[in-house]
Amino acid sequence: MHADAVGREAWQHSRLGRPINEWDPLDLEIHPAVDVPSTMGNARGVARLPGYVRRAHDEDLAVVVERAVAGTSAMAVLVGSSSTGKTRACWEAVQPLASLGWRLWHPFDPTRAGSALDGIAHVEAHTVVWLNEAQHYLGAGSGVGERIAGALYGLLTDPGRGPVLVLGTLWPEYARAYTRRPGPQDPDPHPQVRALLAGRHINVPEAFDTAALESARRLAADGDRQLAQALERSDAGAVTQFLAGAPELLHRYRTASPAGRAVLLAAMDARRLGAVFPLPAAFLEDAAQDYLTDSEYYALADDWLEQALVELTSTVHGNMAPLRRTRSDHTRGASEPATAPPPKPRYELADYLEQHARSERGRLCPPASLWQSALDHLTAPGHLAVFAEAAMRRFRLRHASQLWGKASGTGDPDVLARFAWLTEDWDTAGRLYSEGHASGDPHVLSQLAHRLREAGDRDTADRLQQLAIGTGSPAFLYQRARYAEMSGDQTQALRLFQRAADAGDSMAVFELAKRRAAAGDWTGVERLYRQDIDTAADFFIALYVGLWREIADKDEVERWHRLATEEHDPQAMFLIAWMREQAGDQEGAEQLARQAAEAGYPVIAFKLGWARYTKDQEAAERAFLPAAHAGHSDARYWLSNVRDLAGDREGAEYWLRQACDVGNYFAMRNLAVLRAAAGDLAEAKRLDQQAADAGDPIVMIQTASHIGWIDPDEAEHMWRQVADSGHYLELPLARDMARLWPHGLEPDGTPSAPW
Repeated sequence: MHADAVGREAWQHSRLGRPINEWDPLDLEIHPAVDVPSTMGNARGVARLPGYVRRAHDEDLAVVVERAVAGTSAMAVLVGSSSTGKTRACWEAVQPLASLGWRLWHPFDPTRAGSALDGIAHVEAHTVVWLNEAQHYLGAGSGVGERIAGALYGLLTDPGRGPVLVLGTLWPEYARAYTRRPGPQDPDPHPQVRALLAGRHINVPEAFDTAALESARRLAADGDRQLAQALERSDAGAVTQFLAGAPELLHRYRTASPAGRAVLLAAMDARRLGAVFPLPAAFLEDAAQDYLTDSEYYALADDWLEQALVELTSTVHGNMAPLRRTRSDHTRGASEPATAPPPKPRYELADYLEQHARSERGRLCPPASLWQSALDHLTAPGHLAVFAEAAMRRFRLRHASQLWGKASGTGDPDVLARFAWLTEDWDTAGRLYSEGHASGDPHVLSQLAHRLREAGDRDTADRLQQLAIGTGSPAFLYQRARYAEMSGDQTQALRLFQRAADAGDSMAVFELAKRRAAAGDWTGVERLYRQDIDTAADFFIALYVGLWREIADKDEVERWHRLATEEHDPQAMFLIAWMREQAGDQEGAEQLARQAAEAGYPVIAFKLGWARYTKDQEAAERAFLPAAHAGHSDARYWLSNVRDLAGDREGAEYWLRQACDVGNYFAMRNLAVLRAAAGDLAEAKRLDQQAADAGDPIVMIQTASHIGWIDPDEAEHMWRQVADSGHYLELPLARDMARLWPHGLEPDGTPSAPW
């Protein structure tokens, strides 16, 4: 072979990923579709993937792919529940790239997060980075998720490395957790991730709409037997869920043998506690013990675990299984030494059952056998720390201490620093972080600096603060800029806003644009717009360019409002309405808000009411009303506050009940207070419990405190719910339970004895 050809072949092998057309879609974690029962003349097991039905999110995704084809790096994360077709949509979207020579890299081995962190710096142009179940990457602990987000941002914004296309999928609960902006004094575990995801997520609906169902029927009529069966047997448009076998997974879970159910419950609880790693069979064996009744336990056969694992790894309708045995830890295709011992079996839970577990078991504390099994069988410090922190959050202090002790015994600095932080050992945490032994979230570093400065250790505090700023976290820099602005240091604020904008924070770009527009620097605003064209801020900037100078031109404002509605951009819609408000045209602002509510965006009217709330209650009420009538939960809640401040208790209670009807747990909590004050303690307790059942930690903790003066015994029950749900560390108010149970709780909820 010619030397040049040899060199080209070696280069191809060294590149990350492989050509798209060489991938099997099932290796990219696309759920295999249902098998079609065989009929006379038809063999079982037709095409593994059914025909594809394009929906609205596919059009949005195609725009992102086209941008990459045109030469600009791009990213999209599809957000939707399990088995709604997110991964399949990504696979279909990249098919046009196959003929253009693009490669696809799926960071997976030896771990998803580790592979991504090591490999992103080596991604070359014309590569698709495949981040299925992106929570395993962006939510990785010990700051790894933040570092991955930063590396991805650098990849996307470096023209010299593009074009690349980053595609990911997320469940809605993860997307909400990653994009929620905390309060000024709250910790911020995901600033880099939030900045990365801004303007880059695409929602995937739970079910097929009328148009999609019609398209599916046409494919079925043309001979797609998988779609035909799914259309016949699925409910309420849940076609993709049926194709992925979700109903059968739930059936297997509900009808499993006692041993199989115990093993499955142990895996489900471990996963919802944060164990995203494959679980050893020995761990599952011991963890399952307390999920069995005494009679079930004594009836077990000697080979009960083997039987249970065969049961749970057998594929169900849809070629899925409740548990999946993982391959060895070796790189795919690599040869193993002849003397290497066979890898110990490990198992992963089907993601649909994980999501079901979070819903069905999210407020239950796992039994003692699971905690003990983690202590006995896990050895990696990061894995032990997952269970240790989960135990601590559930106020199971004895188990937390044992698990932290074993994890800390490894000497892992990240584990030691995290433990010191959670136990408020500020000196140890400060030393580990400031000396560079452990990597820290910038918000943790900043809060730790504040604690040490209060304690008089200014040198360590200053080092930590500089480390926090030095991380370059866009959201952190933006937050520090807001602090500087509020304290009156406008020079420092402007400097930090600029750094945050340079690092990719779209809100920082927005703040800079406002300042330059106010100063009449339209050239500077235009420059910011060009710089930030591919982020969520571009429409904000465009609006300032087009509207700030034309704020009195009502027709122009309405034209932009129609465009914002067509673009489905509620933030821009609110901005336009707010501009009318700022120009003194309250009626015009309200008209735009009503139009937005009628178009399906009641949040615009709510935001307008919220902006008026502290200044003009009557005007706020006028703005809230269209949103409330459209079913907006928070608008109804705040209308109750408006009526209460006006002395209209009857109106306040009416709107509280209206808010309760659409699931607003803060309204439930406030209505409980009103009913208790009226002497209706039974109704107050019912509402308190209903609010707590919603699962929001703040509401649960406030409810537990409130119900204490109605029924102290019931308050203890409520505090146990707070602990069992994993919210002990959420708010200082939750520390009340430490006075009730100074040594913590056992997994069964009984107070722990001194240990």
